[in-house]
Amino acid sequence: MSQISDWLYSDDRLELRERTLSTLLRQFGSALNEEGVPVYGTESIYACAHDWVSQGNSTPDGVIDYYLENYSGTRNSDPAHAGGNQETSGKDWW
Repeated sequence: MSQISDWLYSDDRLELRERTLSTLLRQFGSALNEEGVPVYGTESIYACAHDWVSQGNSTPDGVIDYYLENYSGTRNSDPAHAGGNQETSGKDWW
């Protein structure tokens, strides 16, 4: 098996991505609207975690505010929730 040398996939960065994603999912992952549909799409949560790590942050501290400032308009953006609010932040993270 070959090792990936990209700094984004180092053990430290992968651990940070995990901690950042956990922080975001705890805060936003279980919020439901009146119809029981998730308020925040998982796509925006994963994109935020990716961006946070890609920007060189060393801890998840501040990621909640970062999400609210940059991704709060991406509510329910997952394709599985078609018909809901399909706003996106305009960020290409993949």
